[in-house]
Amino acid sequence: MKPPHLCLVLLSLLAGVAAAAPRAPTPAAQAAFDRATPLLAAGQPKAGEAWAALAEAIEADPDFLRAHEAVDKVRESVRLAAFRNKDLQPEAKALNDAIDARYAEWEKKFPDSLGLIFAQASRLYGEEDPKAKDLLLKVAARDPSFARVWFMLAIDAERWGDEQGASDYMLKASQAEPANADYAFYHASGLDRVAPEKWEAASRDVARRFPASERGAQALYWLGSKAPADAKRIAVWEQARVDFPPAKFRWTASAMPGLFDAYLRTAPAKALGLAREFVALGGDEAKMWEARAAFAQAFLDVRTHVAAGRFTEAAALLDKLPVDRRSSNPVMTLLLRAEVTAGAGNVPAAYDSLVQRYAASPEDEVRAALAGYGAKLGKTAAQVDADVWAKREAATKPAPAFELARYDSDAKVSLAGLRGKVVFVTFWFPGCGPCRGEFPHFENVVRKFQGNADLVYLAPNGIAKQDDYVLPFMAGTKYSFTPLKGGQSPEAYGVRGYPSNFLIDRDGRIVFANFRAHDAQSELVLQRMIEALLARPAST
Repeated sequence: MKPPHLCLVLLSLLAGVAAAAPRAPTPAAQAAFDRATPLLAAGQPKAGEAWAALAEAIEADPDFLRAHEAVDKVRESVRLAAFRNKDLQPEAKALNDAIDARYAEWEKKFPDSLGLIFAQASRLYGEEDPKAKDLLLKVAARDPSFARVWFMLAIDAERWGDEQGASDYMLKASQAEPANADYAFYHASGLDRVAPEKWEAASRDVARRFPASERGAQALYWLGSKAPADAKRIAVWEQARVDFPPAKFRWTASAMPGLFDAYLRTAPAKALGLAREFVALGGDEAKMWEARAAFAQAFLDVRTHVAAGRFTEAAALLDKLPVDRRSSNPVMTLLLRAEVTAGAGNVPAAYDSLVQRYAASPEDEVRAALAGYGAKLGKTAAQVDADVWAKREAATKPAPAFELARYDSDAKVSLAGLRGKVVFVTFWFPGCGPCRGEFPHFENVVRKFQGNADLVYLAPNGIAKQDDYVLPFMAGTKYSFTPLKGGQSPEAYGVRGYPSNFLIDRDGRIVFANFRAHDAQSELVLQRMIEALLARPAST
């Protein structure tokens, strides 16, 4: 019989610790908290007053957990304000210093206070420090009704590589506060990883239960974004347009360019109609929708000319058909432009445009078209490959040397020692959500080369403070990369954000960089990149 999941056992124990209702704060603390509530809603301009009221509440009742939670909101409001306006940075620093100083006093005055334990846990959690976990569990054990601590434990569990634990904790948060749209959304979203068969129904339930919340719109955004086919994607995002109008909900507004792209692939006239509809609405996005409307009109006109064999007329419109890398349709646009250019008699230009694209991003449909235009130019498959590699060679650069320590032994891994192999390097850290989102897609690709000793998969951790997360993360996820202590390597590779990804050839040169994997198509492109490097021998 399979043993129960450790997190489930822990949750059962914690749930029985304090089945009674949480202890009510003292009347004086509650009164001070009530004064702080409208000040919190006002944000940064009232942050100092909100902090003063909350400090009064905590002084009156140091175990008032929701008052400590509200202090985090004060800190966040001034942090965001200072990020947007540098003139506010001195004010933000002064307030944070005052909060830190007061907490230092309280920690001496109330050394056993649950509230102060939570405050310390919250600080460590915000710093993505592994030491936060034990303190958070202490708080959860003494007040299981406190939704915020379950939420924090869920996010922390992801850093440890415990997806099931994260889902269990987030469920606890949503049960503790059923009216909280954030917790409901995050629990539904996490099911995509641990119980994908339940994910869609849970996401639709969030949209149904929270019709006035951005989280409802966000649930539909991701349902459409992850849809396996355009018909489903269009249906979901059209529902979002009705239930969560884009003029009011930014997540629906974010979905609309994707809806335009989906219509362009399946029903271009509807793409044009959608763009014109948004142009008529005006607003800040009107100019971008004017550009999309012009593009859709040119797309329809070009296709009409091509269908009638009028390639010269179609070629005259190509300036109105730019390849937009922000769109999900760059390959479709590029292939249409190449078809028009070749049809108008300039096959070399069509061929060259596809060589440039394929060298950087080897999509199968580009390869097929490239072979066709190459044949028209009398080129063999080997000559086409040579042209592609000439373009790649011009863009390669030596990979910065590194010698990094492993986590599972005293050994080190050096790039020089891997000469002759293809090296896939992803810079990450355990608290990086986009990194964790990308790893399953990378794993799908790397497993296709399982047993091939010529491919090495490395992942330097860029945040040394999170070292303690790394081995538990690997044990929980079973990913196949070798985690390394990053040292100075992120700086050497010019890493400005995480994840940052590189493919290094047998000669120690970076051939592909800044690529991502988030769906089946991008997985296939990464597979083709690795295949291309493995097929090419070292120069020495």
